[in-house]
Amino acid sequence: MLLKLNVSKVLVLLLWLRTCLARDKNVLKMTDSNFHKQITFHKDIMVMFFIPWSGLCQRIRPQYAAAADILKERNLPVAFGKIDCSRAGRSTCASKNLPTLPVLYFYHNGQFVKEYTGARDSLNIVKFMRVQVLPSPLELKNIDELKRFLNRQDDVVVAGFFEEDTRLKRMFFKVAEEMKESVIFVYSSCEKLLIKQGVMDGIVLFRPRCLHNKYEDERILFTGRTVIGEIKNFIIKGYHGLVGHRVPTNRYNFANPLVVVYYTVDYHKGGKEINYWRNRVIKVAHKYKNDVKFAISAVDDFEAEVADVTENISTMKPVVILRDLESKKYFMTEEFSNEALDAFVRDFLDQKLTPYIKSKTFLQHDNDGAVLIAHAQNFEHLVLNSTKDILLNLYAAWSGGSQKFALVLREVADLLRDDNVNVVKMDTTENEVPAMFAGKPLPNVYFLNKKKKKHPILYDGQPNVEQVIKFVAKMATNELNDFDRDGSYKLDKDEL
Repeated sequence: MLLKLNVSKVLVLLLWLRTCLARDKNVLKMTDSNFHKQITFHKDIMVMFFIPWSGLCQRIRPQYAAAADILKERNLPVAFGKIDCSRAGRSTCASKNLPTLPVLYFYHNGQFVKEYTGARDSLNIVKFMRVQVLPSPLELKNIDELKRFLNRQDDVVVAGFFEEDTRLKRMFFKVAEEMKESVIFVYSSCEKLLIKQGVMDGIVLFRPRCLHNKYEDERILFTGRTVIGEIKNFIIKGYHGLVGHRVPTNRYNFANPLVVVYYTVDYHKGGKEINYWRNRVIKVAHKYKNDVKFAISAVDDFEAEVADVTENISTMKPVVILRDLESKKYFMTEEFSNEALDAFVRDFLDQKLTPYIKSKTFLQHDNDGAVLIAHAQNFEHLVLNSTKDILLNLYAAWSGGSQKFALVLREVADLLRDDNVNVVKMDTTENEVPAMFAGKPLPNVYFLNKKKKKHPILYDGQPNVEQVIKFVAKMATNELNDFDRDGSYKLDKDEL
């Protein structure tokens, strides 16, 4: 019985290896002995440095191979290679001082140009490689060239049609240069093509066939002022449409209120989930286009965001998170369906939802001596709505510095027990950090004046009682009972 099981496992492994090899048919196998020769022979080449047993490497390899297949089919003059850093490419990888694996490097004429840091799906890898070897914007000289070009694309194309050298044409070329790594640009001055498009001096955004739907125009004409800012906004808004593909490199293009549907990528499908989930979400998004924005994101690209609301991030079911104008989060607890998503958004707009806050369970009198313990659920009451100044310790349980500082602040809290200042601490590993501390260094200690609670002041002194007292004495709204503004101890009359 054991032998049969082992034979079965071997057969499965061999089948998996055969499938992987078939998918890698357009990816060159590189080694220490041929690495330099390959990057010199191929004018433009992307190289993936990997280790075969890494889960992340295994997930990315099919996407990488799919990108190679797409560009091979389009006859783009680029090559793809891979080098195993655990075996035949060990010396080459060691010489590169690679931070983590996998790493994707782009080479031109044998020289390293840049690391690819975009989303690890085939569509974004294709877009990156296309930019490296083709001019932006690319000139199309006749009607057939435009038709063939658009039919081959699976991404948005922004086209400029110009009969003469106008101000709009010059602005278009500037925008194309600035946005070339995220958007495909083409242009034409062919008279017949311009007449057929009905545009003699204008910019048109074309959506690819895979994104055509009954809720969005397939072709959008720019009608704004001839300024770079308005052209960019037109492209960004049109590019994302009703449901944008949100990745780490464009995350700041999406303003709140925003609904994000996080989907799990099947890396063996070459990125087809993007269109699948977009087409499902758009059936709900079009109903609320004036109230809420929608986006889809791969869980792998935003694991931290998903982990904030659920521990089960490996599920194949999408996770839905909505952020309001104040960046408060709302988590859809129902299993994903169009009906559930519709009801979730409708309840949000009707103010029937309660914001999701990651918070450790707490007791009403759960304090650390004179130090008050805050949690996400009582932070507003204990800190923001308090009528006292606050010395706030946003600590991390794993941090040795935080543990040392905790002892100091406990003593400080005892010294200030009779003052109009509360010493409060909150574990940032167990609780969601308030939005007002976004972008601020953590873990750390802050002072919040009772009249300016939304403007915390960072304590940058040493972790000792004397220095902290001086800091508080200087910042406090009212002078402390036992310390003057310099933090010096006040002597009683009997002591003078």
